[in-house]
Parts: sequence; C-alpha cells; structure tokens
Amino acid sequence: MCPRNARGPDHACDGIDNTPPSTMHIRRLTKADVAPYRELMLEAYAAADGSFISTFTERAPLPLRWWEERIAHEDGSSVTFGAFVDDVLAGTAGLKFEDRTRTRHKATLFGMYVAPAHRGVGLGKALIGAALDCARTREAVTAAYLALTEGNAAALALYEACGFIAYATEPMALRDDANAYRGVVHMWQRLR
Repeated sequence: MCPRNARGPDHACDGIDNTPPSTMHIRRLTKADVAPYRELMLEAYAAADGSFISTFTERAPLPLRWWEERIAHEDGSSVTFGAFVDDVLAGTAGLKFEDRTRTRHKATLFGMYVAPAHRGVGLGKALIGAALDCARTREAVTAAYLALTEGNAAALALYEACGFIAYATEPMALRDDANAYRGVVHMWQRLR
C-alpha cells in the first residue's frame, strides 16, 4: 500500500517527507514552482507521449497562468505535489476535487509523472500517497479515481500497488496522429 502521512491528516495537504533517502522529499507545489513544473510536464508529454491524453503540442503554448492554476487552483479544486531530489523537481502528481453536489465525494488523480532518472526508488508511491492523504483530509471525499492509457504496464502496476482497482476499459478512447486507437483504463479506490 502507498505510504500514509506519519504526521497525521491535518498536514497531509501541506507536504510530507516519507521517501527513504534524505535527499528526497515530497511537498505541495506552489505558484513559485510553476517554471520547473511546466518544464517537467512538457518533458513528460514529449517523452511519454502515449501515456497522456494531452500532448506536448497542446500544452506547450499555454500561458503560465494555466500552469499556475493546474498546480493549485484558486478555488481549491486542485492541488499538485512534487517529488524533489536534491531540491530538483523529479516527479509530480495532481489531484482534482469535484464541486458539484452529486460528485463531491470524488477526487481524480492526474498528471502523474516521475522523470526516468528517478524511477524505481519510491517517488511514484510517495507522490500517490501524498495525494491520497490530502484527499482523505476532505470530509466529503470518499473515493479516488484515475485513468491511464491501456498497455502502460508500469503505471498499472504502480496504481494497483497503491490500492487502485481497474473497473472499466474505454475502447478507442484515444487516437494518435497515425489514426491508431488506444483504450483508456479507469481505476478507483475507496478512501473511507
């Protein structure tokens, strides 16, 4: 299971440090982190193009204001966590909260990415753990959801290790420039 915040739920959205080596830490991103966040996510869209619904071409021209809101929307509907190695942003995971009456119980994990040089040391699990701990601090939130591209075995294994369960695959959900189609796997987990 993904790590839980040892300091208790009151601090879950403010940041945690639950990764093994002392040179790594997880914290909530702020607007001050927008430049490295944008750079890392554009790297993700370019390097792992088949793993994301969005593309580099769609995201690169967006203004910094869009990236700032993705990190932490002013209305509190989203938060993003960063994994830092030697004070360099090495991974991210975002969480979007629903605000409509009938969907307030849901949080959606988005933008999960760890740079290749930093994989295999627990950053992905720590990021997901931070996001889920944050979701648990919201009384109304009882379930977390995510979607991933079919065939992304590494991501599927990570999400399953963190307690997510696949419940459906949407066929032909994505089409690439060569008119090839890929499915999207939908996963969820109950938080309480």
